[in-house]
Amino acid sequence: ELRLAHGAIDVYGTPRRLALVVRDVADRQSDLDEEVMGPSAKAAFDAEGKPTKALLGFCAGKGVDVSAVRRVDTPKGEYVAVTVHRKGQPAAEVLGAPLATLATKLQFPKSMRWLDDDTRFARPVRWLVCLLGADVVPLRAFQLTAGRESFGHRFLSPARVEIRDAASYLATLEGVNVLAD
Repeated sequence: ELRLAHGAIDVYGTPRRLALVVRDVADRQSDLDEEVMGPSAKAAFDAEGKPTKALLGFCAGKGVDVSAVRRVDTPKGEYVAVTVHRKGQPAAEVLGAPLATLATKLQFPKSMRWLDDDTRFARPVRWLVCLLGADVVPLRAFQLTAGRESFGHRFLSPARVEIRDAASYLATLEGVNVLAD
């Protein structure tokens, strides 16, 4: 959905953590040329063939000039259309919001409620790690901001641990007595 090429997806879980590791994520989205239909030709042009407010509003909303509009025949009649070019954004800029939504929409047969906004999850969420390579992805969910810090085993190595990059996730946690796989 995000137009980001990627490799294998691995999911890991322990009683205190869930992890989604997506390998070989592209640095940026692919560009997209999208055909967008506008108002009918009758509504787009007045009797003299000049653009109407409907067409001007359509063009402004799509960020194109009126000269880029063309007429197309459809089963419903003649309409105007335009090809909108959407330049791909850096992966770090587009991943945060969908990943936050994914995390907050997970459902469990039994879930706990905490926080003031009726947040539900299997257990209260205490920290988030979200990395794209070695960079932290801006992500906010469960009233927390993602970073690179996790925690070791709560009895054997309860201190904070820094996850250097996504590739070292499993090895870093194993070093603090957590078998995440």
